[in-house]
Amino acid sequence: MLFNKLLKIKHFFYCKIFTYKNLKRLNQHGVEGKCIAQAFLKTSKGEYTSDEKQLFETLNQFRSELYADHRKISFQEIGSSAEMTVAEVARRAASPEIWVRFFYKLSKTNIVNNILEIGTNLGVSGQYFIKGLEDKKNTKFITLEGVKGLCEIALSRFDSLSSQDSFEVIHGLYDQTLPEVLKSKTRFDLVFIDGNHQYEATLNYFEMLKDNLADKAMVIFDDIYWSEGMRRAWREICEQKGIVFSINLFKLGLVVFDTKKSDNSSHHHQLFLSA
Repeated sequence: MLFNKLLKIKHFFYCKIFTYKNLKRLNQHGVEGKCIAQAFLKTSKGEYTSDEKQLFETLNQFRSELYADHRKISFQEIGSSAEMTVAEVARRAASPEIWVRFFYKLSKTNIVNNILEIGTNLGVSGQYFIKGLEDKKNTKFITLEGVKGLCEIALSRFDSLSSQDSFEVIHGLYDQTLPEVLKSKTRFDLVFIDGNHQYEATLNYFEMLKDNLADKAMVIFDDIYWSEGMRRAWREICEQKGIVFSINLFKLGLVVFDTKKSDNSSHHHQLFLSA
């Protein structure tokens, strides 16, 4: 824990000094780099339209409702004897507000149409992905979750936000549901991997996804400093062939992957985004 805190402090000060230099370098990576840099900059500065501010207020109300929800959630079906209230799950696992706003900004860009999320949880992040895609045609948001109780809450929330043809909540263990999703041959422009914070699982999911990624797709990995295994997984992903560039945001890691690229990248950036 102390080691992670020291790494975070080091990362923070480096980015504090070199943020604009790193954003300038990021802007040199074509439309993908420019879209990510713009989404980051607008989120970090809180540059939102009046409609977006109103939307965020509405979406964040869901978080408040979850914090007051004392229904019990069982995790037995994923091999855990743990039982927590909805409020406890939300406080432990829901993505912080500044990050989901960043997801929204990424989803709004014209390079994103199909999004896959591995790890629905309560649907806090998912609602921002759904709303980011809202004004586009022929889009899809698919999210996977292993705990039925969480799926039910997320599905109810999504139903209140959008039509059912714009999203799909799939219940089941990821090792079983992900291969089925990939059989559809849907090409995903943005993937958020937030389901199993283990070294082998993280690498396996990324490998499985590669044939279903659009050209220069964005893949986001949550909690890349969560454990030594996750730090190792992140390092190895950044070194893989097909990586156009990577961004270490400390909490998250983001790579742009090109199926046509036959070598690995030397372009690795660092940014810091936190409330």
